[in-house]
Amino acid sequence: MRANAKYISPGQMIILFGAAGALYAGICGIYDELPQMLTNAVLSAIITAAAAIPLCIFSAKEPDTDLGEGVAERSVALRIISGILLVVYFLSGAAHILGKFGEFANERIFPEGNIYICITLVGLVCIYAAHTGAQAISRMTTLIFALFILGLIMLLIGGRGDFSLSQASLAPKAISFGDVLGNGEMTGILPIFAAGAITASMLCKNAGKGLRCGLYGGLAAMLAVSTGIITIVWALLGDFTPMTEYPALDAAVYCGRRFTFSFHGLFYALWIIAAAALLSMLMACAGQALVWIFPKIRYSGAIAAAAALAIALIEALTASVAGRIFNNPVFAAVLLVVLPLIGLKKTAARAVKVGSVKYSLKRR
Repeated sequence: MRANAKYISPGQMIILFGAAGALYAGICGIYDELPQMLTNAVLSAIITAAAAIPLCIFSAKEPDTDLGEGVAERSVALRIISGILLVVYFLSGAAHILGKFGEFANERIFPEGNIYICITLVGLVCIYAAHTGAQAISRMTTLIFALFILGLIMLLIGGRGDFSLSQASLAPKAISFGDVLGNGEMTGILPIFAAGAITASMLCKNAGKGLRCGLYGGLAAMLAVSTGIITIVWALLGDFTPMTEYPALDAAVYCGRRFTFSFHGLFYALWIIAAAALLSMLMACAGQALVWIFPKIRYSGAIAAAAALAIALIEALTASVAGRIFNNPVFAAVLLVVLPLIGLKKTAARAVKVGSVKYSLKRR
């Protein structure tokens, strides 16, 4: 394997973040009034960008050290506890999104089957992909980007003459940071933003100095893609938008009425590939966190993916506990803010010490 095959470029991270925004706007998001959704999305991006500052500082000071190595310098116990928290978070996120996608696939793509078959089919693909590693998964970004551009072009061509926001009230409602933290996936995309940033934290050793570009560029891409799709959907469907469960798909179907062929299959392909890539990335990161707990474990990515699949199948029968964990902003804040600060503590101390030695030598 070539050396650069193990490198995740900032561009790949940006496309993956953008794909997360497309997946949210197309499948996972519950649509509300347009101004509230857009305001919530902007505040979600601001919160995540601010929370990611410790991670960027950590990456700048130790570009060749991943977060696990930094935390391990404090103590083995801290590394194990952190690993457990990360495993729970990533598995909860993967299981929750896999369940959402399985429900969508069963309702709109494969109605002859059932939700368990849809979850299992996608989950089996993710097990293999997670086993190959995050670097291999990141190479799916070329296809995701091409499908997104093609689908967007077809949507704009098909919807020409239908775009109108005259029926939508563009006056934003009063909204606070507390609303964003409390609403979760209902009207904001804070959980998706946070998941992307925490995923990037697990890849900082490979991303190196490009983490800051990939992270903040990715947040901007996620915001642009999600708000762009939401606005287009509202402009096409108007007041009908909150009445349908999958507004983005119905908007594509509506635009396709002008053609002798149906192009909303492009969106099926986009969402399937984007879901497989993002789910596999979450599962691969869960596998990487498993190594924090069991350093000698083998096939950690496949094991984590199989566990996420099992949780998704169980939760299809019961209440969603995974969704509550994944959407909890406190959990995300601990992983995104506290862990890099723990890893920084000794690093910062060493930097101060080295700086003092250099200053003494200079004065002599």
